[in-house]
This record gives sequence, C-alpha cells and structure tokens, in this order.
Amino acid sequence: MKAKSFLSVLFVLLFFYCEIFSQGIPETINFQGVLKDASGNVVTNGNYNLTFKIYDAGVGGTVLWSETKTVQVEGGIFTTQLGSVNPINLPFDGAYWVAVSVGSDPEMTPRMQFTSVPYSRISLTVPDNSLTAAKIHSGQVVKSINGLKDNVNLVAGSNVTITASGNDLTISSAGGGGGTVTQVNTGAGLTGGPITTTGTISIANDGITTAMLQNNSVTSDKISDGTIGANDLANNSVTSAKITDGTIVTADLGDNSVSSGKIVDGTIVTSDLANNSVTTDKIADGTITATDIGN
Repeated sequence: MKAKSFLSVLFVLLFFYCEIFSQGIPETINFQGVLKDASGNVVTNGNYNLTFKIYDAGVGGTVLWSETKTVQVEGGIFTTQLGSVNPINLPFDGAYWVAVSVGSDPEMTPRMQFTSVPYSRISLTVPDNSLTAAKIHSGQVVKSINGLKDNVNLVAGSNVTITASGNDLTISSAGGGGGTVTQVNTGAGLTGGPITTTGTISIANDGITTAMLQNNSVTSDKISDGTIGANDLANNSVTSAKITDGTIVTADLGDNSVSSGKIVDGTIVTSDLANNSVTTDKIADGTITATDIGN
C-alpha cells in the first residue's frame, strides 16, 4: 500500500522541566501527521517504515539530517519524535523543510517548512564567549570599570561604606577631611627630628641667616637694650645705609664698642651722628687712623 499524502501535520516542541534541569533540553522535535493511501483513505492500523529528512530548500537543496524508523499508525494518525534515532544537531539559523517517505516509495511532495517553534532551539547554539563587548550596542550596558571586566567588586575601606538599595549603590565616607602626619623632618635652620610620634624641633645655632630675614624686618624694637655687642657684629657689617640718620646717640654705644674694624671706610658721615654723640670715651685708643678721617 502506498501513502499518498499527509492531510495534517503538527510540529510541537515539548519541554518537560525534569528534562531541562536534570538532563538538558531534548535534541528532538515532536512530529504528528495523518497517513492516507492513494485513494485518500486512511491506511490500515499497523507499523510503517518511515524516513524523515530535513532540507535547506523547499525543492532540491541539500539533506541536512535524516533518520529512518518504524512508526505505529492507528486510525491513520501517527506521532513520532524527530531525532529519536539520529539527534538533530542543526543550528536552526535559517529556513528548513522536512520531507517524509514510506518504505521504498518516493518522498511525498511538497515538503513541509518548519514553523517558528523548532527555531527556539537556536537558543542552545550560542557559543561560549560569543557575547563580547562588540556584540552589545553602545549605551546599553557598562562594559568595563576602569579597564576591569568580568566580576568587578566594589569594596568598602576605612571610614567608607557601600550601601545597596535596589539598583542604587550609595558610597559614603565618615569623618572629616583631616589626616595623620606620620613623620616630620627638619629643614634648613632647624634641628631635631625626624618625629614620628613626639619630639622637639628647634632653631639650630647660626640657623637664621641673612637670606631668612626680610629687609627692614629687624628694628630697634625687636632688639633688647644691650643685646648686640661688638662680638655680635661682623667686620664691616653695619654700614651707614643700615643706620637711619640721627638714630645712634651716645647712649646707644658701649665704651670702646665701635672700633675701626666695625666701621667701613667712609661709611660714617656727619649726618649719621647725633650732635656730641661720639665722645673720647667711645673711641678706643689708637682706633682712628689716617684712613678713617676724611679730607
């Protein structure tokens, strides 16, 4: 008996949760049809040898998959699972057609095109590592954070807390903006240190130099009476330009304090001395020579 045609064909994908989670998604597609003879009558009940093929075209094309098996027909209706003999390892990324033949008979025509349900299998064919940054459109997701990818964690630190609320992350810090000085070193003119906990820093002997003093910063108010003696002044260090006219009087000079070595040639003129301020007692014996006296 030769089969003439299928009056109806159903494609059904059945997913049972026990198979999905414990064994993976089945590599089969449920297929159901009605088998009739050449006169249009349903075939007699029994087992029939059927061959199923999947093509990449409705006519001609290439056979992408096939299997042959015995199928029970009752009331003309048969149900089988394509892939139960030969698993279907197709990506379902294009149009496919299925053809059926009974025994040694030619394939029935026309071939039947798969509808949308079997194409859900394409979700199984996403290769590992195929979803790269290039596959994600700009402005959709954060692809990296400061060059870090994959599992990136935000870690709280000292006085810093991270709080999650829904899709929001709040980063906050406690305490003021101050910090802790861990070490103090001495610079020019200072002595002591380095200090890591407690210690003393003081002005070194001869630590204050001319470069550290601003012009006119040391006035008579800053110098205690009698503090500066002859030994405190370098030779030729006090010139007339440093002394305001009329400021040096007899009371400002100690006995024999101004020697010829302390006075730069020609620096003391009449305008620098108060009237009667330089007496015999103020001039050490033999200190005034011919070079100390102007014409």
